[in-house]
Amino acid sequence: MVEEEWYETTRMVAKHTEKENIEKVYSHTNPFIRNFIRRSIKGGRVSANRKSFETNKMDEICNVLKEYISQTESNNIIDLFKEYSASTKDKTEVHSRLKKIECTKLMAFDANGLYASAMSDLDSEYPRAESGRPFLPEEEKEFVMLFNKQKFRPRTAILTVWFDYPKNIDLRNKYKREGNIVGSNCMKLLGNSLYGKSIQKDLFTTRHLWNEATLQANFDSPVKTYEKINDTQYIVETEIEEKEITTEDSKSTRLTPSHLGSFVLSHSKKIMNNFIHIINGFYKPEIYYTDTDSLYISSKNWKKLNRAGLVSEKDYCKGKNDYGDGGIIFGLYLAPKVKYNIVLTSDGVLKEKKTFKGYSNDKISVEDYVQLASGHDVSNEFNKPWEKSFTNGVVIPNDKQTTVFRSYLNNVKRKPPNSEGIMYPYNDKDEYSFDENYEFDDFDYLSNQEENEDCFK
Repeated sequence: MVEEEWYETTRMVAKHTEKENIEKVYSHTNPFIRNFIRRSIKGGRVSANRKSFETNKMDEICNVLKEYISQTESNNIIDLFKEYSASTKDKTEVHSRLKKIECTKLMAFDANGLYASAMSDLDSEYPRAESGRPFLPEEEKEFVMLFNKQKFRPRTAILTVWFDYPKNIDLRNKYKREGNIVGSNCMKLLGNSLYGKSIQKDLFTTRHLWNEATLQANFDSPVKTYEKINDTQYIVETEIEEKEITTEDSKSTRLTPSHLGSFVLSHSKKIMNNFIHIINGFYKPEIYYTDTDSLYISSKNWKKLNRAGLVSEKDYCKGKNDYGDGGIIFGLYLAPKVKYNIVLTSDGVLKEKKTFKGYSNDKISVEDYVQLASGHDVSNEFNKPWEKSFTNGVVIPNDKQTTVFRSYLNNVKRKPPNSEGIMYPYNDKDEYSFDENYEFDDFDYLSNQEENEDCFK
């Protein structure tokens, strides 16, 4: 039986209470509750669901490019695009012809300020306050203020507290209208930080400057790491005991409102689920690729979202096409954060969009995507990451390491593509069907090897 006194320590404290005219942000003080909330927070939905996309007028587009290039027999859009991009000939006519082609496209439906939407959704089904009985709208604000001053017991507290951030949202829209890209991006970063910082891991370490005698005397205490900086002194990192956070501790930026971050993430997923529900994406493979705040969907599904009133350039809880009135005519979706697109803009211009997490942007090429899609591993040499120490400062290593990207990288979470290129999720662990030679590198799809090692041994 849990002691009654333990409940009394399960309270919330206000941060920055010394400041006037600022709405207080409250945080749980019990380390076990804070840890429980953080463990319940998962990232956004990122997955590659269909291996590739090709427009229905690909032959017509390729013929236009072949006439423009005039010295190629290739019918491959990737080869033709490379020659088109490298050519210095005037492209006015080819752009005019491509612009007139009516073809199917993929739209990159991007939610407008997803986390900001979750924090400012006035139509949210989440009320400002929740408990065992419903509150009238005029009661909510007063009740939240009263609650935040109280201690509470399990199953008697408010489950959700409502926060409002109108100023940052209004400023971002204002800067966008004015064409102020720097100001708009700053507001976007600040909006994301309001969510991101709220779920950061609590810090339970501290650093000390000790001499050798002090280090030896305290070595059996919770010493995490230590580094010698001269003949007699060490920088020592020790662990702090997880305990109830005091009023003095509450002024620290380490104490973040994780319950707020949990709500923001939950509601942001609900906003994305609204989009998916409209196109029946939970029951049919309508989505080619999805990231935390975007969906790669066909033109017909784009029209469904538009009819539902969910398409807007600036309104929150709605979304827009990242490529304006254009769209994707060819795409490879090989794994989360690994995708390649050829985009046809509304002006008839062809552009290339590449994403490959862990791969240097100046080294990645379309051949790497094709090689992975064909079932072959991809490797390349990269500079080793910078190192930092108290004694030497920042050290830039001269040697290199070979990074290998595995061809089966998407099979960790999804089945291999079927005859239609659809990659369904596994129903259970017994459905994993990997070759006995596959090595998952602790379920990471890349591995680093030293410069002189043979990466294919």
